[in-house]
Amino acid sequence: MPNLWDEILFGILPYVAAALFFGGAIYRGVVRPLEWSTRASGFFERPSMGIASLALHWGIIVLFVAHLFGWVGGLMGSMTMSQIFYWMGVVAGASVLYGVLAALIRRIMVPEMRAMSMAEDYILLTFLLVIVILALYQVLVGQLFGLALTVAPWLSSVFQLSPDVKLMSGLTLIIKAHITLSLLFIAYWPYTKMVHVLALPWRYFYRPYLTVRLYRRMVR
Repeated sequence: MPNLWDEILFGILPYVAAALFFGGAIYRGVVRPLEWSTRASGFFERPSMGIASLALHWGIIVLFVAHLFGWVGGLMGSMTMSQIFYWMGVVAGASVLYGVLAALIRRIMVPEMRAMSMAEDYILLTFLLVIVILALYQVLVGQLFGLALTVAPWLSSVFQLSPDVKLMSGLTLIIKAHITLSLLFIAYWPYTKMVHVLALPWRYFYRPYLTVRLYRRMVR
């Protein structure tokens, strides 16, 4: 049977996180649109972050797709889709872990990055680091498989405004922590530079092509 903490974390927190997410996005977009920015730092120590940045961003995208596979597979009871979710999650999770560690080390070690960094930068990276480590530990060390078959029905019940908390009561503490931190991360998301993810660059698909030429001069 679910206890009080299960009721709070899996019956109430999802709606609090959703309210903060959408409310924050609307507030940032309507009231403070000029702060809708990534505060890009690519010109600081760019070579050290090239591959790591790609690993981080593409890893997050693949993780999102993998969780969709897990959700649909869990609802259908499909072990094949659950396996796809499992292996996509392992590979993408390792990619995100590498990218987050590189970004965190860069912010600590590069003086220019330390000077321009804000508290939210370290909080975001710490969130991602802990969430990914918990997930990788559970699947690689704990050797748990088929979690989507339990979590997917609970998530669907949340969307139906009737959360079935008892589905989550039997999960391990690590998985509960992973899901709880993920919900807190979603709630915190729109109040940070991560809000830029919601501004999809639709013009990219129909804008004129850009031609970039590199000229090198031999100087004697």
